[in-house]
Amino acid sequence: MHISRVQVEEGFLNGLDLYLPPGLIAIIGARGTGKTSLVELIRYALKAPNHTVDAAKASIEHAQAVLGDGEIAVTLEDLLDEVHVSRTAYDEHSNASDFYLPPLIFSQKEIETVALTDQGRLSLIDSFVKDDSSDQSSEASIKNNIGLISRSIKSVVDEIDQLSSGINELPALRSLAQSLEKESLRVSLSSEDNNKRQVLLTDLTDKIIDYKLSEDYISRFVTQVQKVTKALSTEFDNSIFLEEWQTDVGRDPIPLLKHQFAAAVTKLTDTKRTLSDISAKADIAKQQIQDMRIEVEAQARSVRVEIEKIIEGAGQTSRQLSSIKNKIAQLEATEKNIKDRKSRLHSLHQQRNDLLDTLERIRSVRYSKRSDIAKKLNANLGPKIDIRIDRFGQYEYYAAALIAAFRGSGIRYNDLANVIVENVSPRELVHCVDTEDYAKLSNLTGITKDRAARAIASLKGTDLSSILVVNIEDSVVLQLLDGLEYKDVSKLSAGQRCTVILSIVLQHDDRTLIIDQPEDHIDNAFISETLIKSLRSRSKNSQIIVTTHNANIPVLGNASMIIQLVSDGRNATVEVCEKVDHPDSIRAITSIMEGGMQAFRDRAQFYADHQLP
Repeated sequence: MHISRVQVEEGFLNGLDLYLPPGLIAIIGARGTGKTSLVELIRYALKAPNHTVDAAKASIEHAQAVLGDGEIAVTLEDLLDEVHVSRTAYDEHSNASDFYLPPLIFSQKEIETVALTDQGRLSLIDSFVKDDSSDQSSEASIKNNIGLISRSIKSVVDEIDQLSSGINELPALRSLAQSLEKESLRVSLSSEDNNKRQVLLTDLTDKIIDYKLSEDYISRFVTQVQKVTKALSTEFDNSIFLEEWQTDVGRDPIPLLKHQFAAAVTKLTDTKRTLSDISAKADIAKQQIQDMRIEVEAQARSVRVEIEKIIEGAGQTSRQLSSIKNKIAQLEATEKNIKDRKSRLHSLHQQRNDLLDTLERIRSVRYSKRSDIAKKLNANLGPKIDIRIDRFGQYEYYAAALIAAFRGSGIRYNDLANVIVENVSPRELVHCVDTEDYAKLSNLTGITKDRAARAIASLKGTDLSSILVVNIEDSVVLQLLDGLEYKDVSKLSAGQRCTVILSIVLQHDDRTLIIDQPEDHIDNAFISETLIKSLRSRSKNSQIIVTTHNANIPVLGNASMIIQLVSDGRNATVEVCEKVDHPDSIRAITSIMEGGMQAFRDRAQFYADHQLP
C-alpha cells in the first residue's frame, strides 16, 4: 500500500491536504518550513516505529507539538483496498479502518545513528521480514504461559518442602508402633476382660485417626477454595462502573455487549457468593467431624483408664500407641500428598518444556529469516557492504535479569552474572537451580563448586520465569569495504555509516519509504552513483517520500511529484504540488535548491568552460 492522501487540521500544518501518487515524491523548501514536521506527523499517525529508543520519544513529542489540538488523517491504498487512519495529539493509538503495514521512516538523525546500536541494526534487518505479527503474538502468549507455569512450579515446590517437614520420622515411628503393638498384645492376652477393652480401644483409635484425616482433608479443601476466592479480588464488586449511554446522541452502539458484560459480572459475583458458601459449609462439616472426634477421644480415654486399673502401665502404652498411630496416619497421608504433588510437578515441568521448545523454534525461524535477508542483501550490495547475523549475540537483557535475581543475596554477583550468561543458557541455568545441580553449573562456567552451590542457593527462592523466557537476541554485524579491508560500522565516519544504511534501506521495494534529508553526511558521488541509481530502479508502483535540499535527488531521480512547503513563521503551507517537469516545480527547484536561475546558469557555463578531457 502507498500513501495516497495526507490531511492536517490545526497546528503548524493546518489546512494541509496532499494527494500523493506512487513513485518518488520530493518535499522541498527552506529550513523551518515544516518538511521534518510533515514526516513526523505521518509517522505519528501511522505509528511507524522508530529505529532507536532515543528517537521514539523525540518523534512523539515533535508530532504532538506540531499538531496542537488538531488531527492528522492519512489514507493508504493499493489496487484493491483503501485504509483510512487518523490520530489526534491526545490519542494513545491510531484509529484505522483496517489493518495496514506502516511505512519505513528514517529521520535525519536515525540515518546517522541507527547503525551504532544493536537494536538499531537489528530493526534495520527486521524491516525486511515479512509481517511476523502472528509470531510475535504467539511468542508473547507463550512467554506469558511459561511465566504462569513457572509460578505454579514454585508454588508446588514450596508445598512439597513444607509437607516434607517431619516425613523422615516415618520409619522410626513405624518401628516404635510395632513394639508398642507387641506390648499391647501381651497385655491384652493377660485377661479376657482386658482383651475386650483392647479391641474396643483399637476400634476407637481407628475412628479417631479417620476423623483427624477427614479434618485435615477438609482444611486443605478450604485452603484451595480460599485461593480461588482471593483471586476474585474484594475490590471487584466496588470497582465496576458501567457508563450509561447518552440517549440524546443516537442509538446505543453496543447494547448486546453491555448485556453480555453485565451477565458475566453477575456470574462472577454469584461465583464469589457460591465459593464463600462452600467455604462456610466445609467449615461446618469440619466442626461436626471434630465434635465426633472429641466424643470418641473421651470414650478412648475412659477405656484406657479401665485398662490401666487392670494392668498398671497398659493405659499409658495404649495412649502412646494411639498417638503414634495417629501421627503415622497423618504422615502417610502427607506422603501421598507429596507423591501427588511430585506427579503434578512433573506434569508442569513437561508443559513448560514443551512451551520452551516451541519458543526456541520460533526464535530459530526468526534467525533463519534474518540470515536469508543478510544473504540477499550481500548479493545485491557486496562486496562493498558485508552483513552478518551472529546467533545469540546480545546478552544484555539476560545479564540484567540475572543480576536482578541475585540482588540482595549478599554474594558478589556482577562478575558471576557475566560468567554465567556467557557460558550457560537461561534454560540450562534454571534446570541447574531446579535440580540443585551445582556440579553441572561449576563445569559449565568454570567457577568452584562452592560458589556454584551458593549461586544456586541464592536463586532457589526467586521467581526465575523472567530469566527463563529472556530472549538472547541475534547480533547484526555491518561492515564497509574501505580500501582493501572491511571496517566495522562502529569504526566508520558519519558519512560512511550513512552510506551503509542508505544502501540497505533503499533495497526495500515493497513498502513505502520515507527518508528525511538523506543527503546529509554523504557526498554527491554517492548520491549520483548509488542513491539516484537505486531510486530510478525501484518499481513504478512503489513509493518513496524524501525531504531534501539536494536538487540531484528529485531531478535525476525523476520525481513523480514535487511538493514545496513555505512558512510565515506561524504556519506552513503548500506552495507547489506538481510533477517534476511542471513550470512551478522547475521554478521551485531552481530558486530553492539551485540558488536561483542566474546561479544555475553560471554553474552551467562554468562546467561548459571547464570540460574534463
